Amino acid sequence: MVKVKSAQLGEWPQWNRKYQKAEAFDVASGAQRTVDTRLLLNQAKFYVGLKREDRLDLFHAIYRTMPLAVGAVNVLVKMTNSRPRFDSGNPDVDRRCREIWTTYQLHQANDSLIRQSLIYGYSIGEMVWGEVERFRLDRVVVPPSYEIRVNANQYGQRTGYIQLPAPFTGRPQDRRIIPAAKVIPVVRDPTDLTDYYGSSLFEAAVGQFEALCQILRAQINVMNRLGKPRFQVSIPTEGLTPEQFQDRLNKARAVFSQLADGTDLFAPIGVEVKVIGGETLGVKVADETRLVVSMILAAVGIPPALLHVVITGSVGTESYARQSILVMQSMLDNIQEAVAAAWNTSFWPLVQRLEGLPALPAMAFERPRLLEQQIEEQARQLRFDNDVHEVAAGIRPAEWLAQRCGADEPDDPEALDQFIEQQRSSPQQDPNTSDAAGSESTTKGTDAVASNNKTL
Repeated sequence: MVKVKSAQLGEWPQWNRKYQKAEAFDVASGAQRTVDTRLLLNQAKFYVGLKREDRLDLFHAIYRTMPLAVGAVNVLVKMTNSRPRFDSGNPDVDRRCREIWTTYQLHQANDSLIRQSLIYGYSIGEMVWGEVERFRLDRVVVPPSYEIRVNANQYGQRTGYIQLPAPFTGRPQDRRIIPAAKVIPVVRDPTDLTDYYGSSLFEAAVGQFEALCQILRAQINVMNRLGKPRFQVSIPTEGLTPEQFQDRLNKARAVFSQLADGTDLFAPIGVEVKVIGGETLGVKVADETRLVVSMILAAVGIPPALLHVVITGSVGTESYARQSILVMQSMLDNIQEAVAAAWNTSFWPLVQRLEGLPALPAMAFERPRLLEQQIEEQARQLRFDNDVHEVAAGIRPAEWLAQRCGADEPDDPEALDQFIEQQRSSPQQDPNTSDAAGSESTTKGTDAVASNNKTL
């Protein structure tokens, strides 16, 4: 008989030792990510039981083989990796930061950081210093994310990064821990403070990618099985004498004997030609394919038109296009803010200390242009008019108007005050009599004006 110890002592009975597992949140040993609970909704999927590092290879395979995945990553990377803007309050510091960004080609490093964070969910940039001049920046290296593992302490704080050896390129003892102080970390959509690996762009669409691959594989198999089409000739026998039937059959046989690729077929009246197996040639999975593709696009978050995908119902009125642009702009702003925060919290403070800069550099990225420049300028003019109206009404101070225009303070305060006094003395237009507040103030009316269609 096996003796069972008291549960108050915190010990397992001997018969239950085989069920002992690591702690659910064992950060110190790095075993806290053995199972990803975000993909446990369907146990039948093959990727649910994969470990985190095994799933990285799956994301790499999806990116290399699926045109939708490649197009989605390229669209997001090219739109978010825009020109940097430096606003530290010191023109000399901003000029030096632009020189560093251009000299060390940090635009390419930023491209790799964004691209790998989208594919794998996380990426890092390692700051490498010169061997001759110890405190001089040499370059920023972005290693492959599937080779990087996070080393954290018992409190969940990142102490360093481990780069696993690539196949046939090195031994584990040759790799040193990369200190966290010289790393630019980018994590995409973390779920908690200890989610060091983020969420891949394809994580929620893995099952749909698998279904799309099965559909394409089925269509290819049908084409390979049929190969060069074979024809079936049918000649009705009703009302024909044996001589007439044989004559039509000989004429059809003569035509098919001379048939070449791309040649039109001419047959006598009453001869019906069919392709053997033609009923199964076009696999009728158009609706299912659109459904699978729409589910992938829903997880990716990019409008179908930007990926050259045509889906029924994907093109609507101008109001739908505006809402799609707003959603797309929010996603791009989120990616840019996350990447800019990674540079501002790790790279630029270190550059300030090494360069002896008098002010801390602050970097942001220019917003991508999703609309035409004329529409953007019109929106800018309308916003300026609204801001001037608030300042003239006494709601906002004059300095606020200068800040809204991108300046820290007005260059000529007297001219600004004079401009505001002119706006206060000029008669204001009644908003009830404006063109915007009529029958076309609704969404349908604005769509009609935008599309030059007054009959809606």
